[in-house]
Amino acid sequence: MEHYAHLIRAKGSADGFNTEMSEWLHIDCAKEGYQASNKKNYTQQMIQYLWCQEAIHKFTAFLTWTNATHPVVNRSYDEDGDSSTASETSSMDEPVELISHAPGTRWHIAKQAPMPGTSLQDLIEKHGAMDIVAALAMYLRQYVPNCQITPSTFDRVDVYTRLYIDLQSPPTP
Repeated sequence: MEHYAHLIRAKGSADGFNTEMSEWLHIDCAKEGYQASNKKNYTQQMIQYLWCQEAIHKFTAFLTWTNATHPVVNRSYDEDGDSSTASETSSMDEPVELISHAPGTRWHIAKQAPMPGTSLQDLIEKHGAMDIVAALAMYLRQYVPNCQITPSTFDRVDVYTRLYIDLQSPPTP
């Protein structure tokens, strides 16, 4: 606060300006970060805290943006493991555009699949991908219309564990 008095004396009053924003930034950036640290080497921990808070804020904004622009299908599973949609109006046969193919969208994926030749049955049993066969069939019908392949649980696919998609920034409110 001492620098405010010095600046006011040097340059005059700042009409229409208040210190509320910088005080809140001090609370958010310094005090909360320090309280989240273990008080030893706190500067690095405060930086890490701010980085995590920023990542959470960006991801929350992304989720808000995607939920506003894309339908969400809620699935429930009964005791037998059969899935059903929460809404009767949506089904696996309806095409749902999950990611817009906007200009400037970039994809990053590993050169080699970390799980090559994985059976669809393994994806169902070990990873809980209950609708993988139906989803693959729908994808092939929608994007490869002349494809003669009918997926089954005996088919094998290369599985990539990570896919990075650089989307355009969500519109600011």
